[in-house]
Amino acid sequence: MHDAALIIASFFLGAVPFGVLVNRALGGPDLRTIGSGNIGATNVTRALGRKAGFITALLDITKGLIPVLVGKNLGLDTLSLSLVAAAALLGHCYSPYLGFRGGKGVAVGFGVCLALAPIPAMAALFVWTLSWLMLGVVSVASMAAAAALIPACWLLPQTRPYLPITLFVLLVIVWRHRDNIGRLRRGSEF
Repeated sequence: MHDAALIIASFFLGAVPFGVLVNRALGGPDLRTIGSGNIGATNVTRALGRKAGFITALLDITKGLIPVLVGKNLGLDTLSLSLVAAAALLGHCYSPYLGFRGGKGVAVGFGVCLALAPIPAMAALFVWTLSWLMLGVVSVASMAAAAALIPACWLLPQTRPYLPITLFVLLVIVWRHRDNIGRLRRGSEF
């Protein structure tokens, strides 16, 4: 019973569009009509600056982290924890509060992985930072970081049970970046 309730709650918490809320609180324009049209931290940063982007990223990470930590404290098994994580990610990417539109899942994906597999999550953060510093392209850094989760989880026996959910995180992030991939191929991604 705890499992199903937490999965549902995780979806609706994940669906809270913090980028839109931060943007409104600061009097910015509708995020969906500017820049990439995305509601995530990168577009908030472009629209309102680094402070607003950082707040959005932190809130998005937290909405992935909290439900999984609650599930751990309730003693949920690996499958149930993975479903809680997937629900938060899908809620963010397909928010019912925004007509089933949403973000790309990078910060929420980091949050759920930080709760499930902290060392691989930190390895992914390192890969994101290094990729961004070298290339300056957030979408490439985000996909590289998500890809880094897989070998990082495999290397640690205690995190191997979370390989399926980390693979799911990777696939969702790549899918949500499909427009960015098209722009990368055309050389117009920034």
